[in-house]
Amino acid sequence: MSELQITFGTAGKQKDIQVVKPVGSIDNISAEQFKNAIKSLIDKETYKIIIDLTEVEYISSAGWGTLMGHIKRVRQKNGDIKLACMRPTLQETFNFLDLNSVLESYKTVEIASFIF
Repeated sequence: MSELQITFGTAGKQKDIQVVKPVGSIDNISAEQFKNAIKSLIDKETYKIIIDLTEVEYISSAGWGTLMGHIKRVRQKNGDIKLACMRPTLQETFNFLDLNSVLESYKTVEIASFIF
C-alpha cells in the first residue's frame, strides 16, 4: 500500500473542530501512524474531530479499529469523531461492517462540522 500523509486543519464557526486529513491508504502498517495522529489530538484535550477521507483509497480493519478504539474516550468528554467525504468503496465497507451504527458519515466536512 502507499505511504500515508496526514495534515490537520480546523472547521466550524469558532474553528474549534479539528479536521484530520489522511492521504493514501490506512493499512495495517500505517494504522499506527493514523492512531497516533488522533491520539495526539485527544492528548491535547481536543474532542471534536472530523476525519476527512477525501483522499483515502483504502482502510484496513486496523484502520477502522483505530477509530473505534478512540470513540469511547472522546464521547466520555462530550465530543465525537465524525467521518466526511468517504469514497463509495469505503462507504460500502463501512456499512457492511455496520460501523454506521457507531460512527456518523457525512458528504462534506462542512456538513459534519455543522452537526457538532
